[in-house]
Amino acid sequence: MNPQHARSGMQFPKAFSRTASLIHAFDRTQPKIRAVEGFMRFELNLQNSGSYQMNMNQAQGGLQLVTETRIRQSDVFLPTLLGCFIKKAGSSTTPTDSDQAVAQLLTFPNSQIFTGTNEAANLESIYNAKLQFQVNNTILIDGIDVLRYRRVGQAQQGVQLSQQASAVGSNGAYLRNQWDNEHYGMMPMHQTIALNGQATQNLNLILPSAVNNAGTNSQNYFVVIMRGVLLLNASGVVNDSTLETFMKK
Repeated sequence: MNPQHARSGMQFPKAFSRTASLIHAFDRTQPKIRAVEGFMRFELNLQNSGSYQMNMNQAQGGLQLVTETRIRQSDVFLPTLLGCFIKKAGSSTTPTDSDQAVAQLLTFPNSQIFTGTNEAANLESIYNAKLQFQVNNTILIDGIDVLRYRRVGQAQQGVQLSQQASAVGSNGAYLRNQWDNEHYGMMPMHQTIALNGQATQNLNLILPSAVNNAGTNSQNYFVVIMRGVLLLNASGVVNDSTLETFMKK
């Protein structure tokens, strides 16, 4: 435990049990606040740009994809796991809701999937980018490197496994990328922050330079998934500045 946190009486659960420990802490000290396991999913349409901003709250408006889950105005979310993914949706630059619903999440730009000219190469810029958490005009987290979420497994869609067609596909190639477990492509969030549904909250994706990541005969997206603790109807009580109070014994 950080000595500063120890002096303040603040308890930070171990990474492997943070979600359960946070739920228990609120159940024990704040019985009027219902704490449950939850997740959020935010997406942005990639274009030719060097920076992007993702709205995290429903109340902020803007286009919300059918696959997104944003924070309700009445709730607070405490992320304990975060993952960054890319996806290719549809067979045109205007994918439908059905296209979004079946698009698979990817942990690296597989050139067998992102087949446009320089498409896979350009998407490498995502993994040289950083994420910022911004609440109103305050930067809560200045930079999380996206590279930590990159995963390239041994099984890669479209890559030939053997000459024997019966091995996996009609041409002996893998049909899907490797996906090892339920937290594949995710990492623990070591900093405890509270995302309040009443605030103006954004995730900023900042690339080293403007790059065309839009795709050609489809549309490419950057996807962030957060898992953690959802505090129902707590936005009027809990925010990032008051969180320490609730975590004390």
